[in-house]
Amino acid sequence: MAKTPDINDILQRFQNLSTDSRQILLELLSQVPKKARARIPGEISLGHYAEINRILLDVLSETHAMQVVARLNETGKEEPAPVFIGWVENFSRARARLVRNDPHPALLRAGDTDSSTTYERCFRDGSIERDWTRPEHVQERKSIELCLSQKTGVNYLRVIRIQVKEENTPCRGVGVLGAGFSTKPADLGKVDEILRTWAQSEDRELVPYLMKNFELGGRAL
Repeated sequence: MAKTPDINDILQRFQNLSTDSRQILLELLSQVPKKARARIPGEISLGHYAEINRILLDVLSETHAMQVVARLNETGKEEPAPVFIGWVENFSRARARLVRNDPHPALLRAGDTDSSTTYERCFRDGSIERDWTRPEHVQERKSIELCLSQKTGVNYLRVIRIQVKEENTPCRGVGVLGAGFSTKPADLGKVDEILRTWAQSEDRELVPYLMKNFELGGRAL
């Protein structure tokens, strides 16, 4: 088995090179392409799902929601093309699900590309609320939408567009982040602020992680 080079040995050899040789080596290394970011959905790995769900648990804790869900737009598409990339739930909802012996929604929906009127509206408008006790909201849904949230007691959704600003490019909408509750929260303004920070700021983990690890789709805003 080949021995892994010691970093100190590599550095010593580099220092022993002539100035010209060092410069040539550095120029060659700068031309080596960086590892490509994952295309959505085909190159999303189990590791990506695990890390995103870990991050979403922090969003869940801050918002005191029953569930938090994230979707990203498909790589290379500017029009709405949702792909599930994370779904977490609180303890009481998880306990009720386990009593029914139902599978975790993250297992059912990981990577699926089902159409969603909620996604389409939020992707276009920047934010949306869904109250499934209101007939007009229910009537807007497409018949193919699974509606797993409502079936488990989540009647109110607050969804914010995920936005990124990469160097030398305009701000883009690349997905959505949503929190679900049994009823409309009394502190909705605070919930909005938390979701917007997670979905649109590099001060929290989610946006930097997505920018680093995925070839994000979406459109310029």
